[in-house]
Amino acid sequence: MRMVSWRQMDFDYAAAQAVDLLLRPGDSMVKTSRMRKQIKNQWARDDPAFAILLGALITASTLAYAVAYRAWNPLHLARLLLGGLLFEYIGLGCAIATALRLYVNAHMRIQRLHAVEQSVEWLYAFDVHCNALLCSFVLVSPAQYALLFLLPADGSPSSLLLTAVTNLLWLAGVAVYAYLTFLGYSALPFVDRPERMMYPLAGAALLALLLLIINVNVGAVVLDLYFGHDHEGLQGKLDAAVAMGPG
Repeated sequence: MRMVSWRQMDFDYAAAQAVDLLLRPGDSMVKTSRMRKQIKNQWARDDPAFAILLGALITASTLAYAVAYRAWNPLHLARLLLGGLLFEYIGLGCAIATALRLYVNAHMRIQRLHAVEQSVEWLYAFDVHCNALLCSFVLVSPAQYALLFLLPADGSPSSLLLTAVTNLLWLAGVAVYAYLTFLGYSALPFVDRPERMMYPLAGAALLALLLLIINVNVGAVVLDLYFGHDHEGLQGKLDAAVAMGPG
């Protein structure tokens, strides 16, 4: 069974899907989902290779941030890895997939007479989450990594310009996630008005504006939650290294 057999998982195809999803999200999500329904009579993937590749990408990113922040404490590193994979990726992903599936089936499903009744599969809802998370993650994580040397590491407020840039980056990540979610549900012919998946963007934009007004840098806050309590921060490490100097 492909769901549990490592040898039967097609990682080459999953990687090709990921690249295609990043380059052509609309065509990739809609066409692939409908083709899968025609061939296998199911909307969701039956191969977890894509989800595993996404987990590997998240792990690699976590390790890269840990290296940048010199987070060598084994317990802290284990907490980061397990927390990122088990809680944020799988746990939060399952919660979002379950909530969206329940909402779509209850409020957005088209009921047709003399037609086979269809509903959103839970695995498809989780697939949509993985697709959306991949595109959002690839946008936000590398760009934020490039801003590490500018973000304050000691809890002090950043400049208003840096706050605007960082918060706009996170808002773009939310927008990409919402758009890919919209594309995923628009592939289902029995779902009415899938554009409703884009509605939370209005609240996210208002929140981003409020955080900018009070100068709260989302990126700095998130990184401080992950790394701030375990060491003196990236900038502090750099300043100490410079102060010591050669010899």
